[in-house]
Amino acid sequence: PAPERAQQPAAPVVPAPPAVPLQQVYPPQPVAPPAMQYWPQYAQPSAPFQPWPNAAAPRPRKERSEGWIGKLLAVAGVAVTLIGVVLLLVLAAQAGILRPEFRVTAGAVLAGALVGAAWWLNSRPGGRVGAIALASTGLAAAYMDVIAVTTIYDWVSPPVGLILAAVIAGGGLMLARLWDSQHLGLLVLVPLIVLAPIVTDGITLLLVGFMLALAAVSLPVQLGKDWIWLHAARIAAAVLPLIVALAVPYFDNRDDLWLAGACGIAATMAVVAALILLPGTKNRAAMALLTAAGVLPVLCVGLAVDRVIAALMAAAVSAALLAIALIGDRLPGVPGVARHIFAATSAVAALIAVTVAFDGRIAGPVLLAMAVVVALAGRGD
Repeated sequence: PAPERAQQPAAPVVPAPPAVPLQQVYPPQPVAPPAMQYWPQYAQPSAPFQPWPNAAAPRPRKERSEGWIGKLLAVAGVAVTLIGVVLLLVLAAQAGILRPEFRVTAGAVLAGALVGAAWWLNSRPGGRVGAIALASTGLAAAYMDVIAVTTIYDWVSPPVGLILAAVIAGGGLMLARLWDSQHLGLLVLVPLIVLAPIVTDGITLLLVGFMLALAAVSLPVQLGKDWIWLHAARIAAAVLPLIVALAVPYFDNRDDLWLAGACGIAATMAVVAALILLPGTKNRAAMALLTAAGVLPVLCVGLAVDRVIAALMAAAVSAALLAIALIGDRLPGVPGVARHIFAATSAVAALIAVTVAFDGRIAGPVLLAMAVVVALAGRGD
């Protein structure tokens, strides 16, 4: 079997077919392009029509009466007119020129005419400064007239005179608020501080009461207004006559208690006005300092009354200011510098109360105890 197997012919070798590319076997088929993504189209809002901006209109030229020269001339006119009114009321009475009825009537007519002219002038272009000067002069002349009929001629009682003066002052200051003019308010208050003692022939209780009434009726005018200078004039109108009366022995002993009461009223008005006006003012430090000046007569009242009364009044001021400083976080406008000024004024008032009430042997330990309490209380501040 082996030889037979060797004689069989070998199988023919078939060559492998050549390799055919895949692209020739399966030609590429057309493929649909990918679908395009289209976002919905919305109509864009058209820009509003804007006309070509016109050139800015030139600012109107400032009237000369609105400059400082016009204001200076207006103030000079106020001073000259008020001096004339004082001469009419005082010197004419001393020289016997004209009858009192004519003098008083002439002063009233002049005051009314000046206020009426001011109202008319304020409605005209460029007449604001002149209107303010005329109005302040007329109102001040009316004040002089009221003081004259009250103190020189004794035609009306002092309470009636104070009521009339307060009504005139309120009208003038309401006019200042209506015209939004702090200058008018100042020209109503400041001339009276200088000229009223001339008409009353010195510092009297009537003058003190008149100035307190003037300071009281001017407070509502400041509501909503940041008129710090008008507030300073109010404080000066109430404080200056009291300081002069305390420094110079004008009054008899029987009037000392009335003077002390006036000092207490002035201090109360200063503190209440500060609490009302502090939320609306930007200069709170000045407001607090003016409040400290307003309580100054109480701290000096020991010059006129007994030491017990003076010590009690100073202690009351100290307690009131300390209470305001302690609850200052709950009072609008008080936190910050005003609170510190109130606390310092309270400490000064307490110091004065102790030194007035006690002699050196007792005042020393009391002051030391107060200093320790203040140091302990101020650790966290």
